[in-house]
Amino acid sequence: MIHHPMTDRILYNAVIADKFANSDFKLLLFLVYDFDKKDIAKVKEYWEKKIEVCPVDITLKVLSKQELLNSYNKTS
Repeated sequence: MIHHPMTDRILYNAVIADKFANSDFKLLLFLVYDFDKKDIAKVKEYWEKKIEVCPVDITLKVLSKQELLNSYNKTS
């Protein structure tokens, strides 16, 4: 996957928020995709490597657009 500055920006802002919250900050990062599921492993691996070196508590969730819509329809 090609490096994208948005990735670093999200993680940088998480570090700032964590400092502001005195290390009582948790980022729930949802990646919603709308492309062939076979390609998601590369995207997930890319994010996991970035998160691994970030000093913030981050939970990564990956779901398809359809999963998100199905979940939303169950709650509405």
